[in-house]
Amino acid sequence: MSALIGAATALLLTGLAYRYRDTLRQGGEAIAAPLKQLYDRMEASVEDRYRELIAARARSLLIPTPVTLDDVFIEPTLLASAPPPQSTSAAESPSTTLQDVPLRGLLKGHPKLAILSDPGAGKTTLLAYIALAYAHATRETREENKSEPATRLEIDRERLPLYVFLPTIDWNEKTSNDERDQASDATPGIDELLNAATAIVKGSRGMTRRLRQYLEAGRAIVLADGWDTLSPQQRQPAAAWLNELINALPGNLWLVGTGTRGYAPLTEIGFVPLTLGAWNTRQVEQFAKRRIQAHASEAGGQVSPLTTRKLTTQLRRAIQKRESPLELALRAFVYLSTDQSPAQRSSLFDRAFDLLLPPEEQTWSPQTCRSVLGQLALSLQQEDRVIA
Repeated sequence: MSALIGAATALLLTGLAYRYRDTLRQGGEAIAAPLKQLYDRMEASVEDRYRELIAARARSLLIPTPVTLDDVFIEPTLLASAPPPQSTSAAESPSTTLQDVPLRGLLKGHPKLAILSDPGAGKTTLLAYIALAYAHATRETREENKSEPATRLEIDRERLPLYVFLPTIDWNEKTSNDERDQASDATPGIDELLNAATAIVKGSRGMTRRLRQYLEAGRAIVLADGWDTLSPQQRQPAAAWLNELINALPGNLWLVGTGTRGYAPLTEIGFVPLTLGAWNTRQVEQFAKRRIQAHASEAGGQVSPLTTRKLTTQLRRAIQKRESPLELALRAFVYLSTDQSPAQRSSLFDRAFDLLLPPEEQTWSPQTCRSVLGQLALSLQQEDRVIA
């Protein structure tokens, strides 16, 4: 008897649902629409927050920090081999034929680029500038296409930048877990990538879902720095990790910052090397002008034309001594802070160190600090590393 009652009830409910199906559908849509709007707003909020963190991280990489990257960035000279190296030996040797690659169209060509330079020559600054340009592509400017910040790059404003510092990934542990990762159905290495991208900007784990969506849709640009600080034993698993990600996540752009040596594993997986050229006189003059404008804005006043001429002269002399862009930036900082320009590089770094480190935080004497840093520099040179 109970079975008959249950069957009759189910039949009655089915009939009612069919009769009032349009009303029920409209009611469901009325409930789902605001829920979807709320979800979209939450996702957009997470993305906007992540873009803000990326922009803050990019600006923090400039020394000294009170000067913003937006104000003093100088378009670098990018040189490509012609033809690109086809072997490990070719990848490790300087090319005799180089051609200029305009920065504006840098990201419109090959999806895998290796940015080569010596320490202090500007590869980290270039990656930071690219991250900043993409971070500026807020949801409002993408949708309304107005109030766009000035940029020297042609960028796809639908892409999301992911900044990663490769030495923060435990490559020894990654190597020991390769078999487990390959047996998993998940995209190989994506968790390490997402965790590294959020950790470096001090983001929350809740952001990883949004970043994963961009990666899986092929709408991200991954900026990986610090290849030259990896040991030779770490570079092969790092290259394999990158190659797995690239193959599993098509459509994304990949840029890796590396030194002028030891990047052969990248060319073997299809990365095209671009070398940062040394600054010329025109670039030095542009930097001096922008640096003085930033200094005047920071100080709330104006800088005399004499100071401008003196700084430009100092920087011109410095490039004749083959000083790097990092050294030029430090020289400008020291000169505008003290009205002096140390002749020797060691004196320049000593003076910049004294100015950048607040006196109340100096628990050691300057002489002790310099001695310890000198020993550290010697150890790094002997181990062929640039970061401790």
